[in-house]
Order: sequence, then structure tokens, then C-alpha cells
Amino acid sequence: MVKLANELFNTIRDRTSKNILLKSYNFFLVPMQTDLWTEIQGSITSLSDEQLLELFEVTATKGKLEKDKNFIEEVLAKFGEKETAFMELTSAFSKGSVNAEF
Repeated sequence: MVKLANELFNTIRDRTSKNILLKSYNFFLVPMQTDLWTEIQGSITSLSDEQLLELFEVTATKGKLEKDKNFIEEVLAKFGEKETAFMELTSAFSKGSVNAEF
């Protein structure tokens, strides 16, 4: 009986806490977010393309992504070579003439 009462109390306490947090969020933060979003959107739309490129560091991001792409292509090529070698060895193994080493 005590265990059941304890579980009910914890459930009610958790639900009440969650509801208080949600109401506080809706009352205090949502209006602030709306005003902030309008302000940010107004600031961004007034920037030129060059300013946007600089602000969001597009050139640096493109360079990093290109570097990552090249690395992934190299890894993919190595795995392709290994897959080809594996397929050749598998074929040779199924024929019973395996003399190759990895």
C-alpha cells in the first residue's frame, strides 16, 4: 500500500513539475522567441550576399567539406579494391585453387 502511494505521489509530482515548466516556457519564453525571431530575420534580410558569405563562413565550410569528401572518396576507393580482391579470392576458393595472400 505504501509502495502504491509512493508511486502515485511520484507520478503526480512529475506531471505537476512538467506542467509548471511548460506553462512557464509558454508564458515567458515564447513571446521573447517571437520577437527575437523577427529581429534576427530582419537583420539577415538586410545583409548583402558578401556579408552573408562572411557571416556564415561559407568559404571555410566549403573547404572543409571538400576535404572531407576527398578523404571519403579515398576510403571508398580502397574498400572497392579490397572488395574486388575479396571477390577474386572467393571465386578462387570456391574453385579450390587458393594460393593468394591478403
